[in-house]
Amino acid sequence: MTTLIRRQTSSKNEENFNFFTVPDTVNKLILYWNDRPGVSKLRITARTDSNSYVDPTKRFKKCVYLLKKLIAGTAFSNTEFVRKNRKFTHDEIKLIMDRFSLAATSDRHYPLRKDLLRKFALEDFIYNTFYKDESLRSQFLYYSEHEPKPRVEIIGEAPAEKFPPLTVALLRRCETVFNFDANDWRTRNNMVIAANNLYKFWVENERTERWLTELTVNSVTAEFIDSLIVWSRRKEDRRVHPQTLTQDWAMDGVFKSHCLSMGLLAPDEIEDLPDESLTLPEVEEDTLETRETYNKPSTSDLQKLSNIDT
Repeated sequence: MTTLIRRQTSSKNEENFNFFTVPDTVNKLILYWNDRPGVSKLRITARTDSNSYVDPTKRFKKCVYLLKKLIAGTAFSNTEFVRKNRKFTHDEIKLIMDRFSLAATSDRHYPLRKDLLRKFALEDFIYNTFYKDESLRSQFLYYSEHEPKPRVEIIGEAPAEKFPPLTVALLRRCETVFNFDANDWRTRNNMVIAANNLYKFWVENERTERWLTELTVNSVTAEFIDSLIVWSRRKEDRRVHPQTLTQDWAMDGVFKSHCLSMGLLAPDEIEDLPDESLTLPEVEEDTLETRETYNKPSTSDLQKLSNIDT
């Protein structure tokens, strides 16, 4: 935490300290960067109550200089990105920092290897000349034009719904709890796939008589949302995105563990109940060869599940 000090006014003290004043907008951006998860933090020295830093490092001064140039629209004047030069607002810069932080931390977004991004200091994030890849020479410009690419991206027509009431219930709950945009077609497609996976998991375990209690559409949806909340608290970014729900491991891993711990699902003979220290395995991409075949539920399954309160 940065220490605030009162600026001394005597000539004796002025000789002992080197004060470096930073504009308030730039100061807020530096503090915002340091508060993002997964980024290389900028070392900050003590400062006065008027944003004057005491004996700042050369790196700190360079970052202040670059941020001021971003706001003025001259950051890339002497670089190969001169045509992309423009003034960036305070909110735009914060958004770009957020996108970079998400890419550097989320296992649901590319790149798969996060170690390189986590090494980027603030000045290198804005611009550096050490990489052949244009996007790496300015991650700032790259994320000014692109959102982090999801590892599971749903495009095209909406997938077929296995059980529409479950899709509706899941969408309503996620809209309330996670503030998902129900009007975005990408979000809705992700929700359909999530509901299909959840329905498949639910029905298959009912067939094998592993469920220990009666569940309705609303109750199984609530349990699934609770499992995501518990899971997200263990993650660094503590956020749930629509793409999260399309990962098959969310059913076989997170949701299964939740059901076991809540006593909703009977444990396997070779499996113990999970404890609070449960660590989720690394996500592996699903393939057509490894994906289990979906078995259409029987008429009795549908009749039983249709007795719900939506």
